[in-house]
Amino acid sequence: MPQLDIEKGATMTDSKYSAPSPHTNTPILKSSTFRTQFSTTIPLMAAYISLYVTNYYLSPSGPGFRHRSNDSGRICLLVAILTLLAPDIIQEAFAATTASVPDESPCFGFGWLAFTVGSLVPVTRGIESLLSKTEEEENVKVISMDVKKESLGRNSRLRPGRLLRDLESSCVRETGDNKDTIVEILESVSQPSKTHRSLWTLRKNHSMATAVFQFCLAGLFWYCYRDLSVPLLLSTSILLVEATASLPIWSAQKLSSHAGGRRGGAYALMRDKQTPPHHIFIIQPAKPDISNVQDTAALRVPYDHQTPAVSIPIFILISGGFLSQALLCTQLSDAAAVGMLAIMFCGTISNVAIAALPREPTVGGMKLESVDVIVGKSSVVGALREVESRLEGYGEVLVRQWFPEKLGECEGRKERVLRMRDIGDMD
Repeated sequence: MPQLDIEKGATMTDSKYSAPSPHTNTPILKSSTFRTQFSTTIPLMAAYISLYVTNYYLSPSGPGFRHRSNDSGRICLLVAILTLLAPDIIQEAFAATTASVPDESPCFGFGWLAFTVGSLVPVTRGIESLLSKTEEEENVKVISMDVKKESLGRNSRLRPGRLLRDLESSCVRETGDNKDTIVEILESVSQPSKTHRSLWTLRKNHSMATAVFQFCLAGLFWYCYRDLSVPLLLSTSILLVEATASLPIWSAQKLSSHAGGRRGGAYALMRDKQTPPHHIFIIQPAKPDISNVQDTAALRVPYDHQTPAVSIPIFILISGGFLSQALLCTQLSDAAAVGMLAIMFCGTISNVAIAALPREPTVGGMKLESVDVIVGKSSVVGALREVESRLEGYGEVLVRQWFPEKLGECEGRKERVLRMRDIGDMD
């Protein structure tokens, strides 16, 4: 079975699971597949931009000429300025979507031009991750439950802060008072369907719901003013957003955050500032019979976080696309600028919700469910002993982490008992 190295953030496999190909450090999403998908997007984007420019600028009787002749043209500058503000919101939304939901991406809103231009240097330098280490991540401790390994550290590929926050908001059963230590044991119990698309799944997809609402606003603006500028700008912007979210660098981080979190053994999540912590979550590995296709592939291929060479020119092209969008927004009429501001405001609110609101805790695209809760009534050691009695080896790891002297006393008593037994045998 594969072994999870939490300190190095890697998945180690047996020889029988190793891929025979020497190219074992390539993501599951191959570059050729991405090129094929993106090659169909570029002509569509070019058609949208050409139609927009022809309709809005080149036609002397076009709606752009009619609208701009009677307004001040000051509001449109605000649209371009807001594309440079709040890029951190998009980064937090990316961190949330890459850690939990495989088929969701951030929404079009404020800050996209600043985010893409600011990410050019990390992408061209081949930096492993575009996700910054937040303070929330630094306050989380990850402990391997492997007694033999005794390796305590942080899986740099996993986003434990987001997972721990989701667990604290949805899985914890508040029993006892604040002085009690609660140890909750969780397992991956179900596999979400990847083919069935119901209204319920679409409702839970925040980015999809936001995009539909934004297109409704754009359609309403076209119905009132007969101006295609807002629908066309929104369409090209969403295409650029989806192209950014589909880059191999994001796909590799998304897959590894799912597979690298629980492969090969159990691990514990807790707050690092509390000694001992009030809540301890022990996440056990999923059973093989409910593993999905991504996790089966994770057994064979370790993920490479280096930026593929194909991503660099495409990311530059995407940044240029957002820059062109911002320049085109400076020529909008006041009414069209108000419509774009409303659309971008809705997308920004959705990104804030994606980054801030708790979600259903998942690992590997599979839901985590509580299977057992142990409450230590004002006794941390008692709770850990109960953990050891139910899950052999787990309690020992946690005791070794916070109470090594207790473990030393126990081992000393065992040695004295064995020594007295040997003396009795000699007599």
